[in-house]
Amino acid sequence: MESFEIHVRMLAQDLLAFKYYMFYRRYWWFVVIGLLPLFEIGGFWLMGQDIQPILGHLALPVIFFLVLPMVMRISNQRYFNKVRAQLEQVNYRLSAEGVEIKAEGVEAKLAWHLIHSLRETRKYYFLFRTKASANVIPKRSFVNQAKERMFLQIMQRHLSDKQYKIK
Repeated sequence: MESFEIHVRMLAQDLLAFKYYMFYRRYWWFVVIGLLPLFEIGGFWLMGQDIQPILGHLALPVIFFLVLPMVMRISNQRYFNKVRAQLEQVNYRLSAEGVEIKAEGVEAKLAWHLIHSLRETRKYYFLFRTKASANVIPKRSFVNQAKERMFLQIMQRHLSDKQYKIK
């Protein structure tokens, strides 16, 4: 197999998308807990009861759906500014041996069996090295759909069904 290369220009929003993905995927139960007070208040209101005593319960959804994402966004921007040189231009080379990753001051080679999984969202591919650590490959990095299909074919050829988690 000849090698296949992807040149990724990372943006702070790409890193943030991964952080959101990991948080809400891992802590989906927070979403349920965050919504419970809304159902409670709705139930009180529908039964014609006074909701004044339980309005304080709105703090949990406000914290979860407004404050937490703002804090994640701010901390992400600070982190990205610190490591911008390492993240801004990342090059991936896929070959028969595995995936070679090169960035400013960083070089890594992952044999195919060391890759935990490949996951897809609407805008990204996440190449997981472990359950919690991944390289972000924005779909905009592919020149055209043919290149994206080629990437997926190579990944599918080298990853097991357990590793290849693409829709």
